[in-house]
Amino acid sequence: MAATSLTLLALATTLVSATTTWSENLVLADCGIGLGVNGGSTSREMMYYSNIAWGAPTYMANVPWDGSYPWRPSGVSQTLPNGDKWTVVIDNNVGDPNVAGFAWHTYDPNTLTCFSRHLDGLFTLADGKKCSMAYICNHAPAGPKPPMPPPAPAPAPPSSPPRLDENATPGALKYQPVIDFDKSACYNTMAITRSGQLNSGLELGQGNCRTLDRLSNSNVYVREKCTDDGWCFYIYGYYAEKDEGGSLASGHKHDWEHLVVWTLHGEAKYLGWSHHGDYSVDWAHAIRWEGSHPKFVVERDRGTTHCFRKATESEPPENATGKWVRSPLVSLERMNGGLKDKMLGNNWGSAHMDLKDDRFDQAYWATWKMAKALDNLGPPRPDLPGPPHREL
Repeated sequence: MAATSLTLLALATTLVSATTTWSENLVLADCGIGLGVNGGSTSREMMYYSNIAWGAPTYMANVPWDGSYPWRPSGVSQTLPNGDKWTVVIDNNVGDPNVAGFAWHTYDPNTLTCFSRHLDGLFTLADGKKCSMAYICNHAPAGPKPPMPPPAPAPAPPSSPPRLDENATPGALKYQPVIDFDKSACYNTMAITRSGQLNSGLELGQGNCRTLDRLSNSNVYVREKCTDDGWCFYIYGYYAEKDEGGSLASGHKHDWEHLVVWTLHGEAKYLGWSHHGDYSVDWAHAIRWEGSHPKFVVERDRGTTHCFRKATESEPPENATGKWVRSPLVSLERMNGGLKDKMLGNNWGSAHMDLKDDRFDQAYWATWKMAKALDNLGPPRPDLPGPPHREL
């Protein structure tokens, strides 16, 4: 450890990068402490913060168990979802708050100093397991008592998770899309809590809509309509707290984007996606899939505002989880009546929810006509109308 430390200290004094994020922190965290084998942790995570290290990280990656505790003198490497590979070397016999090792990464030649710093309450994973800080690596001076930003006071947790539990029909669940987000796009989150509190959204230029707690407290809402000729129409609504435009548009508070699946006798035939108030439609076989779930990406189209697009063949997920995201799904047919009425009846400003009756019908017929245009078939619907939308 001593030889490694000297080598790395020398490297740190000679390498300088104009792109160094001097405020960055890499936290080595232990999660689910006491719930693992022999009372240990259930997972070990590398958490990257571009600034103060507390709460939801900018990027996070799980460090698989390879038979020994990963924060160790022999070192461990892991790649974060943004493609940046980090390596850390830790002397786990060092106590708080002393220098315990070093870290370096592929995006910047400057070496970070790692301090032993064991603090609880760092972050809660999507599965409810709580993470504690074990070590923190940054550009602070390697003194005996490094300056550490005080942890921000964590808000009192709600008595129950604010998002709604998953409660959807089998057909809607089977073909629920999985999504990713380009680096400039907001994450989807919940529109309404269990207690009936509507999301107040974010004003343009204010707040970070890409933190992990957005995804860990997210829902997707779906409405469906089936007809007696075997066709079913599913429209999935995704809420984000703002639709902040790029250079060509200003955007607005609140955002609703939508995906559409048309099935025939339970088999997906056509898929649609929203973009700036309109829809595009393509055959199901022209879409990339993960199992039975079609893959779409939220982007800021041409520097304007949010829209969906089809995923390409080889692109990896860019969101902080590093995975394609499937939020807990809620069918309007099964949603609590009071919560549903409140969500559908809310004024979402310039954001339009296509789950409401009038816009639902518009999306239904518009995407159907586009689907049939792909086949160059008519008439647009069978002569005998199907049953009305069923409220279960």
